[in-house]
Amino acid sequence: MIRDHFRVLVVDLGTGRGNVVAVDGRDSVAGGSGLAAHLFLKYGKPDRPWNDPEQPLIFAIGPLTGYFPLMSKTVCAFKSPYHDQYAESHGGGRSGLSLRFVISLGRRNTWAGVPPEKIDAYMKAVWRGFPWSEYVRTRIGFGIGLSYATRVPYVEAVSQAKRGRETSKLLNYLDPSIDINLGDVFRAKSLRETWFGIGVSHRSGVFGSSELLGNTDGGSNYLYTYIETSF
Repeated sequence: MIRDHFRVLVVDLGTGRGNVVAVDGRDSVAGGSGLAAHLFLKYGKPDRPWNDPEQPLIFAIGPLTGYFPLMSKTVCAFKSPYHDQYAESHGGGRSGLSLRFVISLGRRNTWAGVPPEKIDAYMKAVWRGFPWSEYVRTRIGFGIGLSYATRVPYVEAVSQAKRGRETSKLLNYLDPSIDINLGDVFRAKSLRETWFGIGVSHRSGVFGSSELLGNTDGGSNYLYTYIETSF
């Protein structure tokens, strides 16, 4: 069913809370640029400077995002720090697909372009006993410890806000991974100490069971790849 309105996720980055609101105008604007400008008319503060805490940072997509031959572009709208007027910037990659069913609008009380700093402190055990390891050395690892973020990561803030749950900067950290030795794969002596792998970075509150972790029930997962070597 095609709705007669936009569904917009409004996130307060100061509190980490958000809610989905219905915004009229789907029959009067088109594309990500049209939607971004429409949202700025509703949420923007044209009489205030660009760095006012109430100025919005808007991410919007168009109706063709995700369709063949794969449209994927995100429009970021804001009041520019260069000339203090409305401006927009376009970006490709996967961000548009991530916003396919959610349009985000964030209000900030800090500079939103600076990512949160995160420190992961953990111990990791590695097992190597696969039956094919004499041909291609393979390792599986599992790390456990704590993760501290100077600001709650955006994906956690949005996910927890949608479920009405609290967030925490300090969470439990798990890091499962698996990798293979590139020297064995390519039969290259120069790569004998080089490994390529894939892992999962997992932050969670252990189902809200720990006061140390703010009784947080939820967290986030990031899939990553890596190359490890010795010098």
